[in-house]
Amino acid sequence: MALISARAGARGSRSVSRGWRAPGSRSPRGRAWTRAGGIDVPGELVGVIAINEVIVHGWDIARASGQSFTADPRLVQAAYGFVQESVRQILRDCRARLARL
Repeated sequence: MALISARAGARGSRSVSRGWRAPGSRSPRGRAWTRAGGIDVPGELVGVIAINEVIVHGWDIARASGQSFTADPRLVQAAYGFVQESVRQILRDCRARLARL
């Protein structure tokens, strides 16, 4: 059975958070930042993207290999909220582009 628990997620997030606490990793407002794709990105966003990737692809791999998949509901909710906001942003961008045609 593929299992993603809050405990496993916490272990991984502690490892990532150590890097965000390193000197120079915080903005003047105290937020943790990292670089992804050549741009500065808030650490919170990187964290929720990582959760989303593990949830979506973990489910996909488990399903394709005939295994069950269980994830902590809080992690699923975080991934779902990320996907909802992403879709809203894509729709806003598409509407803006169509309006310029």
